[in-house]
Amino acid sequence: MRLITPADEEIFQTVSLAGKLGRTAPVLAQFERRYNADPGDPDAAFPYALALTAALPSVTTDFEIHAAFGATIEVLGEVVTASPDHWLARYCRARLRALVPSSYSVFAIHTESELAKAAADLNELVAQQSEQPARSYFAGPYVLAAVVRWSAEESGTPVADGPGSAELLAGAAGQPRTRVPYQALGAMLCEPFIALYDRSTGPERELAAELMAAMFPDQAAVKRALGRQPVR
Repeated sequence: MRLITPADEEIFQTVSLAGKLGRTAPVLAQFERRYNADPGDPDAAFPYALALTAALPSVTTDFEIHAAFGATIEVLGEVVTASPDHWLARYCRARLRALVPSSYSVFAIHTESELAKAAADLNELVAQQSEQPARSYFAGPYVLAAVVRWSAEESGTPVADGPGSAELLAGAAGQPRTRVPYQALGAMLCEPFIALYDRSTGPERELAAELMAAMFPDQAAVKRALGRQPVR
């Protein structure tokens, strides 16, 4: 399985910083040129896809948002097709299909068809990573899959067969409770845990709080989420 690398963190951090400085366009252009030079190469396509993902928060108009999401999912799909065991590419695609973050703690469900596709991607990711040595960020697909399943049940959307929510959260609980060593990517990876924390009570909320505190202690979004309401 192709796991997260320091190079992925560097790309995400660079583009995120460029967005804050209003310099997204020239940075994206560099990745796009390399991608266009060899679009069939996942080693060229993924940096571009990851750069597009990191740039999404800097997109402002509805038209641009729609175009940016479509383009990002398309390039991520090319990576997943060429490299089906690419952890971060599949995770990013599932995240975009499942949850549209308007902030780190507020989520809106995307279209029903995309929700079902996200569930299928997450089922595959959970199955693939179960054959690897456990890592803290492996908890993310379990939690995101549980949130997707709850959302699907609420909207009446049929999703692919797979583990139920209780089994998924047990899988998340079984991952190492250690700090995720990627600060920039952590801003994205912590999102499902915040969603779980915000929409659950009792043991599920406590699990979300425990995982966030262990995995993302330096993330401002996690600190805000945990500070809003004490765990009971």
